[in-house]
Amino acid sequence: MRFRTVCISSVVVAMLMSGAVGAGTSGAAPAAPSATAHPARADVATPLASNVRPNTYGAVVGYNPLPQACGDPNPVAVLGAMSQLVRIGVGRVRCDLNWWTVQPHDRWHYDWAIYDNVVNAAAHFGIQVLFDMSFTPPWARPNPLPRGALDPSHVPPKHNQDFVHFAIAAAQRYSPNGKARPKGLVGSVNEWEIWNEPNLWGGWTPPDPARYGGFLRAVAVNIHKVNRNAVIISGGLAPAGNVNGNIAPANFVAGMVPSGALKQIQGVGIHPYTFPAYPNEQLGFNPFFSQVPAIYYVMLWYGIGNLKIWATEIGWPTSSQSSQSLRFWDGIQVGTEAQQAKQLPLTLTTWFKFPWTGPLYLYAERDKCTNNSDWLCKMGIERTNGSQKPAWNTVHQQLLKPIQH
Repeated sequence: MRFRTVCISSVVVAMLMSGAVGAGTSGAAPAAPSATAHPARADVATPLASNVRPNTYGAVVGYNPLPQACGDPNPVAVLGAMSQLVRIGVGRVRCDLNWWTVQPHDRWHYDWAIYDNVVNAAAHFGIQVLFDMSFTPPWARPNPLPRGALDPSHVPPKHNQDFVHFAIAAAQRYSPNGKARPKGLVGSVNEWEIWNEPNLWGGWTPPDPARYGGFLRAVAVNIHKVNRNAVIISGGLAPAGNVNGNIAPANFVAGMVPSGALKQIQGVGIHPYTFPAYPNEQLGFNPFFSQVPAIYYVMLWYGIGNLKIWATEIGWPTSSQSSQSLRFWDGIQVGTEAQQAKQLPLTLTTWFKFPWTGPLYLYAERDKCTNNSDWLCKMGIERTNGSQKPAWNTVHQQLLKPIQH
């Protein structure tokens, strides 16, 4: 989650609808679909978490939780962390499946231990897992690294096939019908997100929608060979602009089209953080009303408007001394616990009113620090000591309510 939101003007939206978009696209665009092609939002299959009812917000909302829930070697700790998700009222969890952790030394050896704990604990509570597969291990990186690389693990592999082999192994282990399921593994995974924020220089160095699209297509095709019912989501895009080497989400999606990747996946991921704009403010600064619709228009234009857009990260900070949570146009500081308690439920009700939206994953369950000037580590609905902020209760109550389309 490394971004700042930027405005997309009505001119850009018009360009998107006319086909004048893309980074790396070429050739004539097909005729724009008619208004009748606008699909209704399909309800998402409800997971079985004990306190989640069908057609409630809890059925389509998940959390990016405590690290213990997604990677602790102690299975008891993982069970405890997963139980907290059930208390909050979500039926989903998004966890990193770290390639570097699984294959730290070479392409032939795997260590799945901590992720077996994740899958088993989630199954115990009926929680649906979305595994986000990322992070290139040292042996798979290009040498030399691309100039300007900020994090070597965020550089794509030298050979796509190395990651594809990892993805196939993960699908064989964790899919319901996988051929490599070990004894003692009781849970399964059917949802896979491929990489994280590949439109950012610091997420996939350098950002390249054509290359990422080919990478995504190869991964999706091979996971579907293992499990034809697998749900593949493209890596969640940061709501950045075409600046500093980053690529705006709609342009990135358009640039993926020639690779054929979008025909092989079931959803497009984005991280549409709205702050300091309120979730229901129809401002160019708010990706709910700018960048997300722009992605949808691109998808309609290229005949894939049936795909849903998944918010795989979104949240509200309590960083009362951060300039990032200060509304520059009216001077209001929205990085407070009171604002978080109000804006997170509004985030849910606003998101699910759009026809193109898939599941949403809140970030994060618990703060990572106590520094009120650091918005990124103050996103939790719990403080660092585990005590609940006011948003814990307002989010919990919202998750119990029926979805209002």
